[in-house]
Amino acid sequence: MRQIAPDPDPLRALVDRLDYRSRQGWKVWLQDLDRGQGSEGLTLVIQRCGPDTYRPDVMLPVNHYFIVPAAAYDFRSWQRWLFDRLGDVDTHERMEFFILHDSPGSEHVTRPYAPSHGPGNDPYLVREVGTQEDVETTFRGEHSPQPGVAPPVIGSALALELEGYRGQWVAVVDQHVVATGDSAAGADANADHPDPLIFRVPMALGAFLGIGQ
Repeated sequence: MRQIAPDPDPLRALVDRLDYRSRQGWKVWLQDLDRGQGSEGLTLVIQRCGPDTYRPDVMLPVNHYFIVPAAAYDFRSWQRWLFDRLGDVDTHERMEFFILHDSPGSEHVTRPYAPSHGPGNDPYLVREVGTQEDVETTFRGEHSPQPGVAPPVIGSALALELEGYRGQWVAVVDQHVVATGDSAAGADANADHPDPLIFRVPMALGAFLGIGQ
């Protein structure tokens, strides 16, 4: 794909003058960068800063990347384009903060409009959640468990063992993998144990264990 357009001077002027939630720590800038998935070029970066949707006690900055269209817009048109991109981020936040409890005061909740982050998905598109995997797949295609769900206690021996089960559902008993399955129910059925620990081993295992990788 090849596109050519004048440098968006009006957009640059708007970004330089913009004050949008800056007191809350938000930042907006233009940058020529690689956005991943084979996409690169001039990008509007909106850095949202605020409480993590899933862990409200944690302040979390998150960058949102928007391709700058190859267009010869005038000042007013670029202003509206910038306004709408900020609205996309606000919509994304609203989709994550829209929470329904199973019953009033219950701990278990659902997020029916949780954004889909995986490759090929538009994370600003409002739609009902298709699968939990949609929600838990990052834009890099890696599985990341829903933030706010504490990972199980895992010793060093089990951590080493889990390296061979990335992306799989496992059943763990006494710090050892005793069964696997295509789903949580499958791993549970294969475990032949009354109370195994069931979870899906993420591809980003180091981040799941809190040790980095």
